Amino acid sequence: MLTRLRRKLAAFVIPIARLVAKGRISPNAITLAGLVASFASPAAALFLPLLVPAVIAFSAYMDAVDGAVARLTGRVSKKGAFLDSFSDRIEELMYSVSLGIMGIPMIAIAIFVATSYLISYLRALGELRGVKMEGVGLFERGERIIVILAVSILLLALGGGALSVPSLVIYAAIALNVVTIVQRFTHVWRSIVE
Repeated sequence: MLTRLRRKLAAFVIPIARLVAKGRISPNAITLAGLVASFASPAAALFLPLLVPAVIAFSAYMDAVDGAVARLTGRVSKKGAFLDSFSDRIEELMYSVSLGIMGIPMIAIAIFVATSYLISYLRALGELRGVKMEGVGLFERGERIIVILAVSILLLALGGGALSVPSLVIYAAIALNVVTIVQRFTHVWRSIVE
């Protein structure tokens, strides 16, 4: 879904990516900065919850900038793509754990993370079999990160609990994850030629 909005989002990423590219900072260093920042998210949730949305936003922004810098500098690489994908999984876990610390039931966090990982796994399985996966599914990683960021803000404003508004948003996100799993599985299944 967000894949279609990338051109519009690029307006917020490309100017910074150009500045960073001039500084000769490697895309992998930017990826690692985002990864390290993601570990600050649960710590902030424990000790200074007001910082959680800012930490998540910074870490997620680094994840957008790293790819843009790689493309601008001609440094797109298989190792960089591998590091980025690996970092994405850890970052999403750290953000989600933060929401649990802030008041979303941990069982909901566990289901959200598990279904998110299944979406990523289906993409990897599809691409391994030569199936184009970008843009397949209603609820990709970009949408999930936006929801996580929004829920972190809602938790600050409204508090947590099993039936709180932030928890209801996570339950809806789990449902959207399940829809996306079905969409991706079906897409791969139909695309595989025996």
